[in-house]
Amino acid sequence: MHIREISLSSIKDLKAHILSRAPSIFTSSKTSTVIPYEKIKDFYADKDESFELSLVDISALPQKMELLENGNLSFWGGVTFEEARLFLREKKRDLCVFPTEELASLVGGISTSATGERSFSFGPLRQQVKEVYLMNSNAEILTLRDEVNLSDYFSQEQLTDDLSLLTAYQKAFKPFNSFKNGPFPHFEKATHLAIGTEGQLGVVLGGVLETIPLKKTFCLAIELPRWEEDNSLHLAIYERLQSKRDFVYCLEFIDWSSFEVSAFCLPGQKKETDFIFIEVLEEYYEDLFTKDLSTIEGINLERIMELKKSDFDKWRKEVPRLVWEKNSKRGIIKKGTDIQMPRGHLEKLFSFYREAKELGVESILFGHLGDAHLHFNFLPKDRKEEEICEKFLMALYQKVKQWNGSPFAEHGVGLIKQKYMSSFYTQTQRNFFSFLKKTFDPHAQFFPKGPMNL
Repeated sequence: MHIREISLSSIKDLKAHILSRAPSIFTSSKTSTVIPYEKIKDFYADKDESFELSLVDISALPQKMELLENGNLSFWGGVTFEEARLFLREKKRDLCVFPTEELASLVGGISTSATGERSFSFGPLRQQVKEVYLMNSNAEILTLRDEVNLSDYFSQEQLTDDLSLLTAYQKAFKPFNSFKNGPFPHFEKATHLAIGTEGQLGVVLGGVLETIPLKKTFCLAIELPRWEEDNSLHLAIYERLQSKRDFVYCLEFIDWSSFEVSAFCLPGQKKETDFIFIEVLEEYYEDLFTKDLSTIEGINLERIMELKKSDFDKWRKEVPRLVWEKNSKRGIIKKGTDIQMPRGHLEKLFSFYREAKELGVESILFGHLGDAHLHFNFLPKDRKEEEICEKFLMALYQKVKQWNGSPFAEHGVGLIKQKYMSSFYTQTQRNFFSFLKKTFDPHAQFFPKGPMNL
């Protein structure tokens, strides 16, 4: 098989490429953690020599941003989260969504449903997307609206035999309605045809995102014992702040080993300690101490420090990037998790990660504690350690299924994580995926071998 890398800078050229029916993966920033672009041939090794896969960069398509009268952000093209945030701040507005990698594009974020830390306060990305502009296999631009139910989007003729497929699919998804993302995409609104479907039904060109008034916040860091030894305070803070989502934008976690692996250090930080980070509205800052943190037995209020927002953002970006850099230098495909647990089951996940630490492979743990959504990353140094990690992850995802957790709640399945998904997909999901692919991708050109084809 062959890889053809192309860049498109006009809608006209994009239409021509789609109508050529070339099998393609569309990219905008190549920040995906589930598609290993440097090793992509390995995932298409079963294709014959005549097969050609196009990696299509659409980041150069014309860009546009506009703040609508209702305060929502309309955008087109490869606008990044960073560019959108800077644009909005000039207008005293802010994004609800806050992914770790702000160099990622908004269209890429919609395709993978990557929400980030602020979902603790504002919910998952799918609740913030009001419209999506999707180019289909006929090179037509569809406007998908959040106000339209998916069952109303299709014609009666289309759904005569297939309405039962959608009903069964939605019933199977119910346990994951409160999650950022479930084991399979959420299909309730018309916009959900694009959100989290990873470009398998068309190319996301733009959309409309809900925004909020820009408000002053404080960022705090709470120093805690290492989670492997005692995570009682981690869990106590998690439980105590669940009812404070109107005031606390995010509740994040980074473990001692993440600091050890990176060069990042907080002022006066002790060695080998964990930290919980909180972004709280100025209006609730004092109450956070007096009504919440001070009521948790065992917390040392003297070990709570205020951070600059820039320092807070720095660790968020540095640690995940470090994981990518280390794995890339070692020629290893990422061995990490993206697991979200139901409330009340977070301790089970911590316990399993304790077992992972005992394997003796370098690892770090960080992520969105408030949503019970943590990222555990192995950093294997060779093939032997990689095999150890692989065996552990296979066992872990079987446990996640038993616990009714979501295996990949933020970054999609892509190519890397498909091998873990067989037990999560039943005939219910496969039947509806088949219906969607036949309807939106009759020529099998969008993300061939994507997870909907499993």
